[in-house]
Amino acid sequence: MSRLAIVGLGYRAVNLFKLGHESGLPMTLQIVVDPDESQARSKLQALGLAQDGVKFLADLDALAKHVDEIDGILIGTRCHLHAPLATEIAALNKPLFLEKPVAINAGQISRLASAYRGREDQVVVSFPMRHSPLFRAALEIVQSGRLGTINQITAVNHVPYGGIYFGEWYRNHDETGNLWLQKATHDFDTICTLVDAPLVSIVAAETRRVFGGDMPAGLRCSECSRTRECLESPQHIRARGGADGGAAAMNSRTTGSFDHACLFSEDIHHHDSGTAILRFSNGVIASYNQNFVTRNSAGKRGAILTGYNATLEYEFTAKLIRVVEHHSQRVDTISFATLGAHSGGDIILLQNFCDVMKGIAISHTPLTLGIQSAAICLAATQSIRDSSFIDISSVDKLVQSHTTDVQTV
Repeated sequence: MSRLAIVGLGYRAVNLFKLGHESGLPMTLQIVVDPDESQARSKLQALGLAQDGVKFLADLDALAKHVDEIDGILIGTRCHLHAPLATEIAALNKPLFLEKPVAINAGQISRLASAYRGREDQVVVSFPMRHSPLFRAALEIVQSGRLGTINQITAVNHVPYGGIYFGEWYRNHDETGNLWLQKATHDFDTICTLVDAPLVSIVAAETRRVFGGDMPAGLRCSECSRTRECLESPQHIRARGGADGGAAAMNSRTTGSFDHACLFSEDIHHHDSGTAILRFSNGVIASYNQNFVTRNSAGKRGAILTGYNATLEYEFTAKLIRVVEHHSQRVDTISFATLGAHSGGDIILLQNFCDVMKGIAISHTPLTLGIQSAAICLAATQSIRDSSFIDISSVDKLVQSHTTDVQTV
């Protein structure tokens, strides 16, 4: 059994471990590093996970004294701490499972890259979408050449549970960076995988026409006189189906049932929709749209790839792949009955991490991919600031060009 240390026992981390535990993966929780031991114990207890034999430590200095007792480390803190903690942990020389985004600004990227230079394949970045059975099947079709010469990709992520990014801790720009880093980081990774050619440049635009506004900063639903008519109040969310449009597992603890921060307050800085155009060295262009006001069955995530011989569409929400032949009447549809957490990608990520901890494999999502995706997200933000295409042919060049942290406004 591989012995795991979790640094920051947040919702994502504890549920990842639970998934691995219930799936019979050969790993055991040895150490939890969290300044709030009581809350950490409560999370384990709430999920029915045993605490016998688990050591609870307050900080990384304490973890360093027990490094011989573990085989790998999982970082599950909030986003702004991913890179700083990973950079500090690098000295322990243990395989690392690192949540996305791997960093939220250029300085973090630079320090993280330096800390793991030469051993990036010992870091498993949490990019489950690229490991989903549905995406792997779509990628296999693309790589077979069946589509012919591909000239365009149209990708979308219409998020049906977007309220959590404005009503919960995700709204804190200093902790999350921006919503490119929160959502597009996955989609940019899958787009780059499909094209399989260097990304040359990106241009982006964003808008905030729905959320944000002139309500007081820090206002919560329980303190507001407008909850009866507000469509984002807990009672209205429950009335339209609950759980903020369908993400029950995530939102039963957030905007679906509980008091939350006002989505229309003046302290909102995130965009509620964004569009990017990516240009690749082989001539392929890709457009990407993400939207956070979508609700219910309007939610959609996937892409359309147009080639000379055929068009392929994959859609995570509908769990299907559709291939339309251009020069015949043939149309093939592949359906997936069930996919699991993150469309089935989480368990594959965890299996790979177990193998990395055992020393019998290298990461299938190495740190280089996480850094590339974060850099693209930063470039999108810079493009919005500069109103121009941003050269991203070299990640190092891009990072060096960011002398200060870019803020989304």
